[in-house]
Amino acid sequence: MLNDELYLKINLQLFAAPEDEGRTEEPTEKKIREAREKGKVAKTTELASALVLLIGFFVLAIFASNLFYGFLAFMRSIFDNLDTMDFTFGNFRQIATDGLIQFAKLAGPLLVISMIIAFVADVVQVGFKFTLHPLKPEFSKISFTMEKLRTKIFFSREVLVNFIKSVLKVIIILGIAIFVIYSDYPRIVNTIHLGIMEAVKIVSWSTFKMAIWTSIILLFFSGFDYLYQRWSHMQSLKMTVHEVKEERKQYEGDPLIKMRQRERHRELAMRRMMQEVPKADVVVTNPTHFAVALLYEPEYMNAAQVVAKGADLIAKRIMEIAGENNVPLIQDRVLARTLYKEVDIGEEIPPILFEAVANVLVQIYKMREKKEAVI
Repeated sequence: MLNDELYLKINLQLFAAPEDEGRTEEPTEKKIREAREKGKVAKTTELASALVLLIGFFVLAIFASNLFYGFLAFMRSIFDNLDTMDFTFGNFRQIATDGLIQFAKLAGPLLVISMIIAFVADVVQVGFKFTLHPLKPEFSKISFTMEKLRTKIFFSREVLVNFIKSVLKVIIILGIAIFVIYSDYPRIVNTIHLGIMEAVKIVSWSTFKMAIWTSIILLFFSGFDYLYQRWSHMQSLKMTVHEVKEERKQYEGDPLIKMRQRERHRELAMRRMMQEVPKADVVVTNPTHFAVALLYEPEYMNAAQVVAKGADLIAKRIMEIAGENNVPLIQDRVLARTLYKEVDIGEEIPPILFEAVANVLVQIYKMREKKEAVI
């Protein structure tokens, strides 16, 4: 018993795909989209086969009489003229040409309908996407190593699944044929006592029933096959952790580069902010933890505007620049903290702070008037 289990495990390993090792991550939208552009999609050919068989036999049943009598008339015209026909190359060529034309007239509509059904069945599964990529030769894939022959041809998951599907279809068709023949056996045996037309009708009806039942069961079978093909397709597109990281870098950019860009943007923003400090009317401080520079131009501002703000070291630098450029410093712990938390750079102060800021500006204006009076 132990040997049997070990033997089964060893043989199942032959069907494992070595290239799938390490591919544990679900495919990204980009990977799925690129695969679709290359013609790699999840679809089952069983759906098209079942629909062509089902609808094709219904169409054949509808036009069977016309097809039969049309073919019979064509054969009669040939045999009626055999005794007067010269056996030359030109005559044989004419017969062959007439036969092809007659075949196109009789079977052409059925072939066209079958192609349309197959096309619609594929479009329903994957949508419409025209690509010539699958026809592009890839010589790099040509390899005759024993390892590749083992993993790709003789012992692959696809080979195993296709073998199982083929066996199941044979069993299904054989079972339906046995069931139909068994149920129609008395009528089929009785055809030896009937005329040729009656016998053809009975055999044709049995064949029609076999085809319809087979196509219906294969139609359900195609649903399960589609689910497997979809799963297999997603498995084949799975990615390694490294591939996901590389794709994210390409899509979002290298994190190190983005970090440097953010640092650069912060430096530029800081530089622009510090350039606005000398233009301010006043800098409200905490006095050391926060500093907020305010500018008020009544001609084009509805309220005072925050042109710079910062905490700790940045606050210290704002105060240094303000001192170097003779911008007044006003200590107001509550106002400085509120302005720093509630108002962004470039925004005007909210109405709730109008009175507090107005008091500060009044102090500044009085200080300026005193300086001007002294001068």
